[in-house]
Amino acid sequence: FPVTILRLREFQKTFSAQGVHYRQRIFDRIQGQGDADFRLAVQRLAGCQNLLVKMDIEGDEYRVLPDLLPHARRVAFLVVEFHETGMLRKTFRHLVQRLRSRFYLAHWHGNNGGGVARDSLPELLEMTFVRGRPPNRRRVNRLPIPRVDQPNLPGRPDFAVRWD
Repeated sequence: FPVTILRLREFQKTFSAQGVHYRQRIFDRIQGQGDADFRLAVQRLAGCQNLLVKMDIEGDEYRVLPDLLPHARRVAFLVVEFHETGMLRKTFRHLVQRLRSRFYLAHWHGNNGGGVARDSLPELLEMTFVRGRPPNRRRVNRLPIPRVDQPNLPGRPDFAVRWD
């Protein structure tokens, strides 16, 4: 856990500098001027070794994340919202396994804006991955975690997930 706090402090330095915004869609291929692939996006950030990648791209995460893997050593934190996890379960599991070969899964939360698959796993999952080895920490066996998680849609109950 202290290693994670140190990485977060490194990010504070990042946000105190002037920023550049590239208004482009990050996709698995470049189809026009408004597009970039992950390779180009990372190339622009040549001096950065501890990237924070947040991805909520409405289902295209399954196309873009494989392109991130060759650059995983430069990504310190990866936050992804996965869509259609029931319908795309085989693809979802395979991709998460590949990510877990480079990152540890620090946290996940079911987004109550979507439904639930037949196996009771939420269709929309928000997952946080951190580069490196997991610290020794207390394991949880149910979600949501009080005072950590909150429903995406406040008027609806959060998804409760439990495992042993």
